[in-house]
Amino acid sequence: MTMYPGTGQTYMWTDSYAINAKTKTLDDAWKLVRFLGGNLTGDWHVQRQWCLISGLDNPYPEMYEHPRSSPPTIAGWT
Repeated sequence: MTMYPGTGQTYMWTDSYAINAKTKTLDDAWKLVRFLGGNLTGDWHVQRQWCLISGLDNPYPEMYEHPRSSPPTIAGWT
């Protein structure tokens, strides 16, 4: 987890995605949840974008095997 510059503090956020049991579009809802939290095409697209654009971390170590997705660091903020 990366420290905020100048403060030494850290912050971690976790999102949860859920599908309503009474949804009328179960297949589409499941596709959305898998798109946001999964690795559908083997390229970690959504998680990589969150990492690159917002500096967010993720729980998938294999996502960091891509050269543009090294774990966020304070060095990139200067």
